[in-house]
Amino acid sequence: SLQATLGTPPTKRYGHTAALWRHYIIIFGGTNEFQEYCNDVILFDLKQRAWSRPPITGHQVLARYLHTAVIYDDKMYVYGGFAKNAECTYVLSQMSVLDLNTFAWSKPHPVPPRYNHSALLVHDRMYIYAGKDGSGKTVTDLYVVDLRLGKVLPQTGITGDVELLKSHHFTEYVGDGRLVMFGKFMKNEEDSEYNLWLLDLGTLEWSKLPKERCLERGVWNYFTVATAEELGESASGTTDPSQRRLVFLGNADPKRPQLYDHFRDLLVVNLEPAGVWQVPATTLGSDFAWLLDHPELADFSLRPQDDEPVMVHRAVLCARWPHFRNLQASGMRETKDGWLELPESSEVVNAFVYYLYVDQLPEHASWEVVTGVLEIANIYLLPRLAKLCCRLLVERHMSLATCAPIFQAAVMAGESGLKLVALEYIFMHFGSVWRLQSLSMLN
Repeated sequence: SLQATLGTPPTKRYGHTAALWRHYIIIFGGTNEFQEYCNDVILFDLKQRAWSRPPITGHQVLARYLHTAVIYDDKMYVYGGFAKNAECTYVLSQMSVLDLNTFAWSKPHPVPPRYNHSALLVHDRMYIYAGKDGSGKTVTDLYVVDLRLGKVLPQTGITGDVELLKSHHFTEYVGDGRLVMFGKFMKNEEDSEYNLWLLDLGTLEWSKLPKERCLERGVWNYFTVATAEELGESASGTTDPSQRRLVFLGNADPKRPQLYDHFRDLLVVNLEPAGVWQVPATTLGSDFAWLLDHPELADFSLRPQDDEPVMVHRAVLCARWPHFRNLQASGMRETKDGWLELPESSEVVNAFVYYLYVDQLPEHASWEVVTGVLEIANIYLLPRLAKLCCRLLVERHMSLATCAPIFQAAVMAGESGLKLVALEYIFMHFGSVWRLQSLSMLN
């Protein structure tokens, strides 16, 4: 049913994008009923049911349509699209970024030209598939943009004889490293049909899903993926509410009478009969973390230099820590007494134990704790733990105040990659580092 809204709604348009950010839908671009391209940004508040137009600053962004937009880390990334000037129309070879906290456009990034494509955000990567290139040719290639690093990765080769698209298509992530594509594909030079394809992002191989007979009738204009809970399916003992369903909007009437409703019918398809099994994410890490909250089940303790013992389990330490396994096998006194003393602080020991149980570092560990764990990883020859520490120090903790001690920790641990990253950071910000006297922390 139609809902009343506050504020001034956007003009009639198509070829725009509508992206969800917090409790807002952000509409950008498109072309209006007078064939004028748009570059306005319009917000719809889902809580207040109100339209608004925030003041936009930064670089001037070109009007366009048939582009794509995804939102990552409070930024909207707009890829490609079709634009025009006084002389001609042309395909954009740029990605514009809008900071949603300040509503300022940054300088566009150069990217391969594309329009009428699909864009899908999976974790911190934006997958750009198919569409039309700079010459207007329909293509079926795949580009990946690493949004964390802010660069386009080398063009990725994909396998599988995917059919040539006839028109616009949709891609959606269905979990477990796979995406589903829906669109109309050419059967031959004259005929086309709706089909579903599955892309494994690990192997980059396409496979065609069994055809849904209900798609053979009518016209289907929109496709997305929703969970069983979002669709209001009643829960049962065997139904996981997070299980995804394929959702199609269109009109199943094959006669297509004049002025027919393009979105009259809703079609929901279960993925599993189509051969897409959604295995729930492993809970192994959280299951073992539960043990840390129940010291009454422990049979051993690690004693840091400054606090109460940390209660642990011999079996877990033997499986995860080769040094402890050797101590246990050799019958050392510490293993018989049921405790082992470590020279590190309690925060470092607890973070190390968390890794042994969960295979990750604590999310909010400070840089001092992470460098302490890095030292443990170096002493006990735990390469995975060492690299986790290096990545965390670079991605979350590198700053003017910490770059020098991180550099020293890298030197002491023999981590050449971390050492070079820290050294480059020091050189790039040398004046500020010098004024903060951060280098005085070096040994």
